[in-house]
Amino acid sequence: MRNAPQDAYAWDLTHDGSFTVKSAYDNIERPELDVNDNLWKKVWKCPCTERNRFFLWRLGHDSIMTNSNRLIRGFTTADVCQRCGESPETAMHAIRDCKRSKAVWNLLVHDRFKHKFFNSNIHKWMEENLIVNVGPNGKKNWSSCGGIIRDTEGNWVTGFTKKLGKGMSFQVEIWSILMGSDIRILLSRDWDVELAFVPREANSAADAMAKYGQSLSFGAKLYDSPPDVCSRIIRMEKLLLVRP
Repeated sequence: MRNAPQDAYAWDLTHDGSFTVKSAYDNIERPELDVNDNLWKKVWKCPCTERNRFFLWRLGHDSIMTNSNRLIRGFTTADVCQRCGESPETAMHAIRDCKRSKAVWNLLVHDRFKHKFFNSNIHKWMEENLIVNVGPNGKKNWSSCGGIIRDTEGNWVTGFTKKLGKGMSFQVEIWSILMGSDIRILLSRDWDVELAFVPREANSAADAMAKYGQSLSFGAKLYDSPPDVCSRIIRMEKLLLVRP
C-alpha cells in the first residue's frame, strides 16, 4: 500500500500503545482469574442475610473451623468428626458427607440427582445448588415453611408459619439441617414421639400454611386458630372428605 506508515511495536497494556513501568508492574502483580469467579458472584448476590453470605464464602474457601482446620492450627490433636467418628471433619464432610448430614440430604434430594449431588467437589456442589427459584410470573419466590398440630379427632391445636428468605434451595436445605437438630433435642426428652412422612398431597392444610408464609413478614408466627387459607381444608379433612 502506497504511503502506508511502517509497522511498529505497540504495548497492549496501555491505551496509546506506549510502554510504562507501571503497566508492566500491574500486569505482573495482577492476581490470576479465579476459576470460581461465577461461584463467588453467586455467593455475594445471594438474596439472604450478610451472615449467610459470609458462611457460604467461608465454606467455599474451606475456612470454617472444622476439626481438620483446628488440627492444622494446633487447636486439637485429632481431626476426626465427633458426630460419626469415622472420617476427618472437613467442611464438605460436616455439611454433606457425614452420615448424620447425609441422612438429611437423602430425604431432600431426588434419587436421580443423588450420584452427582454426593460426588461433586465443594465448589461445583455449591455453584450447582446456589439456585434461586423463579415462579411462573418471572419473579423470585420467597421460601417459607409451615405446619399444624391437631389432636386425634382432627381438631386444630396450633399452627405456625415461618418466612425464611428468597427461594434459594441450598439455603433452605441448610435451614432444614438446623431445624432437624432442634427436633433431635425434642426427641431426646422423656416422652413418646413418633415421626411419619406424609406426602404433600395428603396434607393439604400444612402445605397451605407453608405457602401462606411466603406472603408474611420474616420470622415465625404461631396461630391459635386456623387462618382463612386453610380453615376450610381443616374442616374437610376432619370429616375425612377428599380435598376439593
